[in-house]
Amino acid sequence: MNTARITLLAFFFGSGLASGEEWKRWPSGADEFATTIAVPPGFKELRWRPPSPATQAPLLLGARFRSADGKAEFGVAVYYVRALPSKAEARRILTTPASGEKVGRQKSNRKEFSGEHGPYWGYDEEMIIEGKGYTRYLLNSFSTGTLPGAASILWELRVADDDARKRYAAAWRRFKDSLEIGED
Repeated sequence: MNTARITLLAFFFGSGLASGEEWKRWPSGADEFATTIAVPPGFKELRWRPPSPATQAPLLLGARFRSADGKAEFGVAVYYVRALPSKAEARRILTTPASGEKVGRQKSNRKEFSGEHGPYWGYDEEMIIEGKGYTRYLLNSFSTGTLPGAASILWELRVADDDARKRYAAAWRRFKDSLEIGED
């Protein structure tokens, strides 16, 4: 049925998993209106409590997966934010470094759009967090619009080293491109 396909530009990277292997939709058994994502072969689901927006919002999808070799983790949290106040502060997903982590870089981009209800802003906020033996790459994408399907999405790639970042880059892009957000 109709679903809003969210495709975000990939940030960082270059190669990936062997092609031709079967990716599976998650959560399994979801109906045609559910928010789903495709999971690479060999990745296993982890228990994860995703960070949330500053203002309480319904969680549409919260998932984290680890590669078979343990060198990469892919995470995504999708919140329905259409009913929240249309300020960036209300829709931004709060991410903070854990104990022992440090922020390596932060970058925020915003772009103005025109909608049927007037102008609104789209945001892409990137953060690199370094910990002992790993690096986390985060991207929070959201808008201040009130159109159907308005979501705040947090993407997280955690890798053990630069070799893992390169090895899983193509799979990471495909993972991000596979997100399908059910319409409201």
